[in-house]
Amino acid sequence: MAGSISRRAFYHAWAAALAIACGAGDPRGDGPEPAPPRILSLSPDVSAALVELGVGPSVVGADRASLGIPGLARAIDLGDPGGFSLELARGLRPDLVVGLATDPATRLAQALEADGVRAQLFETPSANDVVEAVHRLGAILRCDTRATALAATMIREVSAVATLRDGRSRLRVAWVLERDPLVVVGGTGLLHELLELAGAENAFHGPPEPRLRVDAGELVARAPELVLVPPGGAVAEPAPGAARAQVLPPELAELPLLDLPGRVRALHRFLYPDEPDGPR
Repeated sequence: MAGSISRRAFYHAWAAALAIACGAGDPRGDGPEPAPPRILSLSPDVSAALVELGVGPSVVGADRASLGIPGLARAIDLGDPGGFSLELARGLRPDLVVGLATDPATRLAQALEADGVRAQLFETPSANDVVEAVHRLGAILRCDTRATALAATMIREVSAVATLRDGRSRLRVAWVLERDPLVVVGGTGLLHELLELAGAENAFHGPPEPRLRVDAGELVARAPELVLVPPGGAVAEPAPGAARAQVLPPELAELPLLDLPGRVRALHRFLYPDEPDGPR
């Protein structure tokens, strides 16, 4: 019972904190509207948000994974993250480059910043930071009202999934990030929040660290019903006594992220494949 109350408080506190962030944007003064910026987007998560914010036509270049997103008809293929073309990016004469704070995107953004291009890459160590990134993007693009609406939609969709198992049992899960040495998701950070918002109970809920190095004995002592293991190697019990182990698709563990509802839904679907995963 205590664990259930703790989870409920977690959800309510999270929703309340994000609701505060969803206030109306600052009023803009009168005067002519500036020309829309020429944008480079280096992440499909960010590209989808740009379309939702109504600035898809301003995206002149994007990573290859973004090109299938409806609303990016003008975007030129900048290549895969491992091979972004700096010369092509420069040739598109961007005013703004946006993306997530990954190594390839950071290198390209820094090179463009040296040319005087404004860059904004987002880190999202928590669910609050994901929503704050949406607000920040709205402020940069002067579309605060749309950003507020998008953030509110994200909160609503995540909350719908997070409450699906209210009053029902939850899988007790240990999420293994590395096999040797054994590293698991601890009791704080975005991966921990994803796991619990997706309807599970983190077996390592207590320790306030995003990543914990443990041994097999500690894993057994936590008595998980399911152990999520990273790809690579045999799908075997990582420690004696584990009920079962499943390989987690690598995209579910990728950080940072901006598509919080999509990731929570996908993880819920993975954990509970025979159950609904909330509205889309």
